[in-house]
Amino acid sequence: MLAGPARGAEELVLRVSPSETSLAEAVQRATKAAEDPDVLRVRLVLLPGVHGVGQPVSLSGVRVPLEIVAAGPGVRVVGGAVLRDPGFVPVTERALLERLPAASRGHVRGLVLPPEVAIGLAGITHRGMAVPVEPVESEFILDGVLLRLARWPDAGFAPVAEVLDRGSVPRDREPDVAPEKRETGPARGGVFRPADTSRLAAWAAESGLWAQGYWFNDWADELLPVAGIDVAARTLTLGLPHRYGLGPEGRFAIVGALCELDAPGEAWFDPPTGTLVLWPPDGAPCRELLVTRATGPLLSLDGMHDVTVSGISFEACRGSAIEARQAERLLIEHCSFRNLGTHAIVLDGLQCSVRNCLFEDVGASGVRLSGGDRVTLRPAGNDVTNCLLRRCGRLFRTYQPAVHLSGVGQRVAHCLLTDLPHAAILFEGNDHVIEANRIERVVTETGDAGAVYCGRDWTAQGTTIRGNVFRDVGSAGRRYENAIYLDDMASGIRVQGNLIVGGHWGMLIGGGRDVEVTGNVLLGCRLGLSFDARGTGWMAGALADPEHSTLRQRWRAMPVANALWRARYPSLPDYESDRMGRPVGSVVAGNLFVATPFGRVSDAEVMRVEDNLLREASDTLAPDRPLPGRITCPGLANFVPIEVDAAGPGSADVGAARGE
Repeated sequence: MLAGPARGAEELVLRVSPSETSLAEAVQRATKAAEDPDVLRVRLVLLPGVHGVGQPVSLSGVRVPLEIVAAGPGVRVVGGAVLRDPGFVPVTERALLERLPAASRGHVRGLVLPPEVAIGLAGITHRGMAVPVEPVESEFILDGVLLRLARWPDAGFAPVAEVLDRGSVPRDREPDVAPEKRETGPARGGVFRPADTSRLAAWAAESGLWAQGYWFNDWADELLPVAGIDVAARTLTLGLPHRYGLGPEGRFAIVGALCELDAPGEAWFDPPTGTLVLWPPDGAPCRELLVTRATGPLLSLDGMHDVTVSGISFEACRGSAIEARQAERLLIEHCSFRNLGTHAIVLDGLQCSVRNCLFEDVGASGVRLSGGDRVTLRPAGNDVTNCLLRRCGRLFRTYQPAVHLSGVGQRVAHCLLTDLPHAAILFEGNDHVIEANRIERVVTETGDAGAVYCGRDWTAQGTTIRGNVFRDVGSAGRRYENAIYLDDMASGIRVQGNLIVGGHWGMLIGGGRDVEVTGNVLLGCRLGLSFDARGTGWMAGALADPEHSTLRQRWRAMPVANALWRARYPSLPDYESDRMGRPVGSVVAGNLFVATPFGRVSDAEVMRVEDNLLREASDTLAPDRPLPGRITCPGLANFVPIEVDAAGPGSADVGAARGE
């Protein structure tokens, strides 16, 4: 039932009860009502409860300003089936029991899903770095806790001992590879021998096995099917090639094996029979089981303007929660996004905001924010502010950061971004602002990566990274775990007044031009700064080839010489002709390194490197002491104080209240 409508002089209010009508039906009615010329605004008020969504709910037909708001705590928009008191039973089927670890048999429970729920559920899917982000397998959430597919090892990854066949290399088939070096022939998966072969016989008895790994590079994950296991030869053969082929330092995990269900919170699902086997999380009352079904988005707001979405919890979807393209003045506030398969929000538009929201256990990116026009440098004016984003990138482990920025003129400010396997913020495009955020426990699983990252585009200029506080970046023991990483000659970027505490490297600047690194404090890092000159080193050969150099192709694709671009980025038109490949015009000045080695600057002749100060730890500033609320440095004449306490969310009032 739709309560109402209540009508003011110009506003139509529809109250949506989840037990009596669907959100899709409410939208249909709102769309029709908005055709009335007397209706100047529509307000959908969602009453507490579970609002189930099977297919994307599109509101693009509502052509007047719209609000979708929660009437109170406990408003949930869910992209799956809800089973109350699911009735798990001990597993007694001999074929299943024999595959389970002996220690698990007294703990696991089973359930054959009702046919109306089981039909159409999806199994594990191929995914990884450079693989298109598509809806993932059906997942299970028990009493709000996302169950993890059984895996080995339970945490981390196991080493590859020997590669017998690297497999084909899809990266070597792409257009930027010179024709004489381009790979041809049929695709084939690699063959490898794990360091620990004790589980091979058990795995060989399973069907539908997958292996997730960092197969060659520390920054490129991929989940691949296992095509075969040769127990006698002690080898595994993958059913698809990894993008870079297999490498001798690869690491992997087996996913989806019933024989590895050995810990609370793990599950195994057999799509053909609809059988779910799980070890319930400790203390779980087993009152509510969510089964993700919808491929998303739950809400589609394409082409809309003047829309507010407030106070709602979006949960349990195989795909995304909200997508809005070509939107204007869209506000998403005080919402929660949990247990999603791909992105939480995909937002392209002008003057749009995501504020005071909570993101957790998101399969890919938390927010993908774009808009503006790069040719005219028209800024979008979009922002993500005062949000908490944690455990994003849980399925797509690399290059799916908590926040992804593209286009022109996006802003991320006063957010807490934490517990992420790879980057916290990844940006491309121009004139973004990344300021006053707290970024903690990120780059936890990867190497050659940065908490804030961009790379390989001379034209992506004008972004400012300032006033952020980084803590504990990098814990995987890999190479180059950086707080700020301007990769492969990224240029024209300002890094000002940030505090970087602990972790591996503070900053890695990959040879870029017109980069400003000023007024930062690095405290207790293993290395402060590496500013290299790769454009005259290992990148020189590729840079010299104008037909296949990504940098030069991207530079030529933009109007770098027109009056607008020249006024904004004066030296950019000369990058090919003036000392190409050298970090001309860059500045490293007025930075404070406390209990941190300075590092290196490889080509200081064409840069300004001055007034940087190295100090030992003190009573007021030390890696093992609480941070002061404000950091000053009288020893540096032009040092601007860093307001530590101003970084991060201004209050704990983020997300939507779930209620009971």
